Amino acid sequence: MNLTNLLKKSKKGSAEIVAFAILLIFIVVAAGPQIKQLGQTVVSGVTNTNTQVQQTLGTN
Repeated sequence: MNLTNLLKKSKKGSAEIVAFAILLIFIVVAAGPQIKQLGQTVVSGVTNTNTQVQQTLGTN
């Protein structure tokens, strides 16, 4: 394997990494509001569960 072939493979690999990074950023930006809403829903559910457990145990 000579240096030219090695550089060509290196460039192809870096282009794939950049494309993957751009795709990942796009997914995060596009799905951000839904992820935030899901997090708020989970927090609300855990809080309600904790309140119910405290009421059941009589520790509040």
